Amino acid sequence: MHILYHISSHFHVLIISSLPASSWTRWFELVAANDRDHIAGLQALNATQAEIISIRQADRHAQGITANDETSAKKAIATMEIKANGALNIVHLSHHHSAAVVDRLHPALGGIGFRNLLIISPQELNFFGQGQWVQALAKTFPEACWYGGALPERGFWGSHNLKANTVIDFLLTQCTNVAANKMPCE
Repeated sequence: MHILYHISSHFHVLIISSLPASSWTRWFELVAANDRDHIAGLQALNATQAEIISIRQADRHAQGITANDETSAKKAIATMEIKANGALNIVHLSHHHSAAVVDRLHPALGGIGFRNLLIISPQELNFFGQGQWVQALAKTFPEACWYGGALPERGFWGSHNLKANTVIDFLLTQCTNVAANKMPCE
């Protein structure tokens, strides 16, 4: 039995097929790892740079990310805001394909990296980062949100219903509260 995948704009959807076990390949193994834990999952399997690039390109293609979306993401990153001494990066994106930004920023794909990233799109907000931040967002804003990932270490959160300033203020307050306790805001 094999797990194949299709990626919608918000969720990884697993499709189980009845292929013989002998058909399981390195590609399927990497797709499953990517589905569970993004690039960290691939790295845990000692994926090569070429394998990581190939899997992430296929993932973005499955999400319907176009060359124009990739160009737009590159431009959005160029105007990225860095807040709280680098603890929070904010990107304003003209479309909802957040993977175009996340992948471009990831060090494994040549990016500068980030601790916590909020992507503001016209119709939704997406946060990627440390698990404690994801869990705080999910607890504080449970209405119509989605979240998951490799919690409690790291994960993602998103919403269609909240204003960006509400979430930014909350995240910056969380950072300030952590700093007041003499702990790093990470």
